[in-house]
Parts: sequence; C-alpha cells; structure tokens
Amino acid sequence: VKSLLLSSGGAHTRRRAPGVVLGLAYLALGVAFAYTLYLTWQKFPLWPLKPNSAAWAYAWLVQTVWDYYAGALCLCGIAIATEGVVVGSLWSLGILALGSSFSCLFVATRLFRKGTMALRSM
Repeated sequence: VKSLLLSSGGAHTRRRAPGVVLGLAYLALGVAFAYTLYLTWQKFPLWPLKPNSAAWAYAWLVQTVWDYYAGALCLCGIAIATEGVVVGSLWSLGILALGSSFSCLFVATRLFRKGTMALRSM
C-alpha cells in the first residue's frame, strides 16, 4: 500500500489514500464473503438440497443474507460516490434497510437521469 501511495506523489497521494483504504476494505469484504461461502459449502454442501434440515437451511439462509449485504455495500459505495454523501447515504439506508427494491430504484433513477450506468463518460 505504501508503494502505491508513494508512487502517486504529492496531491495525488492525499486524494488516492482514501481510495486505497476503501479498496482494501472492499477487498477484505469480498475475501471474507468467499471464505464464509467456502466454509458453509464444506460443512453444508449445496447439493443435494436438504430443505428438511434446519441446520442446512439456516446455514444457507445466513450465507444468502451475508451475500446480499456484501453486494449491497458495493452499491452503497457507488451511490455515495456518485450522489454525494447526504443523498448517497439516504440511498444506502434504503438499500440496506429495505432491500432490492431500493437497489433497483437507485439504478433506474440513475438511468433515467444520466441515460447510462457509466460512472464517468468515456
């Protein structure tokens, strides 16, 4: 990380440091999810399905919820980065508390306003 910051130099270093930290946080989130998925799969294989097993169903329910929130946090980061802290945080609150309906609404609203999902023009 230090070499990434030093190679940018000057003002770029200060602007990129939060990006590097957040990038590492998202990377850690992804690795943590992959690890828990691996552990769940090892202890409770997905196939054959065991819907009558409470332990199996609970393990996969928890993994599915964890999966949703890991993905939702990525979308929240995009909402905050593109809409600003206040509006992006409100979108994030909706996405995290009320689920996929707000995720879809955020994406649809962005498409209606910008005409694209691109985060910057090419």
